[in-house]
Amino acid sequence: MDEYNRPTCLQNTRLNVIKDIMEWIADGSDNEKKILWVYGLAGTGKSTLSTTIAQIMRGLHRLGAFFFFNRDIPQRNFATLIRTLAYQLAMFDARFGGAISRVVAKNENIAGMPLDFQFRNLLSANALKSVEWSGGPIVLVIDGLDECGSEADRKILMQALSKGFSDLPSFIRIMVASREELDIQHALGSHSHLRRYPLDIDAVTNKDDVSEFVRHRLEEIRIKDGFLGTHWPGDDKTNALANGAGGLFIWASTACLYIESHDPDKRLSELIDKQSEINSSGPFAQLDSLYKTGLQSAGLWNDHSFSSDCCSIIGVILCALIPLSYSVIDALLALPQNRPSRKSISRLKCVLRISETEGIRILHPSFHDYLSERCSGEHWSINLELHNMELGLRCITVLDKELRENICEMTLPHLTLQKTLPEAISYACKFWIEHTCLISDATDYIINQIYQFLDRHLLHWMEVLAVLDYHDHTIRSLQNLLRWLEVCHLFYALDA
Repeated sequence: MDEYNRPTCLQNTRLNVIKDIMEWIADGSDNEKKILWVYGLAGTGKSTLSTTIAQIMRGLHRLGAFFFFNRDIPQRNFATLIRTLAYQLAMFDARFGGAISRVVAKNENIAGMPLDFQFRNLLSANALKSVEWSGGPIVLVIDGLDECGSEADRKILMQALSKGFSDLPSFIRIMVASREELDIQHALGSHSHLRRYPLDIDAVTNKDDVSEFVRHRLEEIRIKDGFLGTHWPGDDKTNALANGAGGLFIWASTACLYIESHDPDKRLSELIDKQSEINSSGPFAQLDSLYKTGLQSAGLWNDHSFSSDCCSIIGVILCALIPLSYSVIDALLALPQNRPSRKSISRLKCVLRISETEGIRILHPSFHDYLSERCSGEHWSINLELHNMELGLRCITVLDKELRENICEMTLPHLTLQKTLPEAISYACKFWIEHTCLISDATDYIINQIYQFLDRHLLHWMEVLAVLDYHDHTIRSLQNLLRWLEVCHLFYALDA
């Protein structure tokens, strides 16, 4: 999903927050902090707000860069942040482009350098000292910092950012949005150049904004349905639904998707009635209850066939390193023709983003956390370790069946592709090792499958990666696999 497909704040909502951020950007006083950390619970609308600020600043010709982390896009990880910000800043104005190009010319491998080196040489006050800029503050927006990778990955990035934030040009402002994870709070919370900005879900203005969003979406549903009365659903039901959101935009958004998907009036009444049944007062109690309601409506979870298919499909969607199409999911899971993934996924529209061009992905990171951490004992609870193992083995199975010498039927002297690789083979070749390396308790069977596969298809696999122009990935993947195998052998030796 690119920037232009990301939602922005509904008109006349978040006005106070946007005003505060714009005032922070415009403040040129010497004591003004150049970093703004916007943080809040999952579902408070941080990404929507970040996208809105980015678009406003782009319209004012002040957006130097906009980077959003995304679990579904491997390229949007901790290692690519700083160089991507520098690249976008270079494209923003030729003066920055000249300064950054000179640094890259002197350090051709800067993309592989430590992150603090990249920041110091690409974005610091010293790196950009040759740029004469009098056009007002330039904003760099970083969204979803908590989504940049594992806590170990974040630690490396946090150290680089903490150092870099202390030495910014006077005209640069950086807005960071994330959840208030402990490691991020430790690294950024007390930084001398940073201003904290919490998004308070209990604030009156926030609840008013959620109510406005609910009112707007219900009106869209009424118009789209065509059979609901002119005055549907009425102020009482609209207010009741908005109150159920508990200040979380993601709750309101998911609820409206659930209502829209089937019999809107009945589903609206059901959601309102369910609010009285929620006993817990935790921050995710209402959101988890909504996710549970949406999943329960998908089908008969007591039916083993339905439950097994849905869990396998959801597990693949959660663990996949890029969004997958229906055909890839079907191929990897070897689903029978009478039980295609499209049939099950269509029942989960309220919690999945479904696109024919961009693949299938979860609606929001909070849904990932619910399935993998907060719904233990439910039919749809997902064990990420188990599903990563299954996906890794499925990738190996697909490749073992399909790989062969010159699979694309290329001929000399011109190596023209005569045959297009199926998406499932492409995905499996690129990522089977990544899924394998996420297995912490490998069995003899898994290790034997890997050795047998490499014995038969190592060269075939390397050939496909070269065809996919992914050959630079080969050595790195094999190094990761070898390290993983060494750990497995050490574990077995100690266990013996």
